[in-house]
Amino acid sequence: MAEETSAPEKVTLTVSQENAPETVVVQSPDADITVLEVSLARKTWFVEAVIGILVGVFLVVAGVLLLWPRRPHLPEGASA
Repeated sequence: MAEETSAPEKVTLTVSQENAPETVVVQSPDADITVLEVSLARKTWFVEAVIGILVGVFLVVAGVLLLWPRRPHLPEGASA
């Protein structure tokens, strides 16, 4: 995917994940790029983080329940 522009002002390039290359090259024929800003956005991170927290809480609860002693409480004076 190659995109060229000769605009003297601000240029915005959006690359979708379907066509995302491993490398993006930005160059100027005059070698006069004064400012270059790069932004990365991954919209699935929030859902992945919430699922990770829920799985973690489930594992902690399961671990506590497995380690909790399950002996029945006998009344005083009774022997096991």
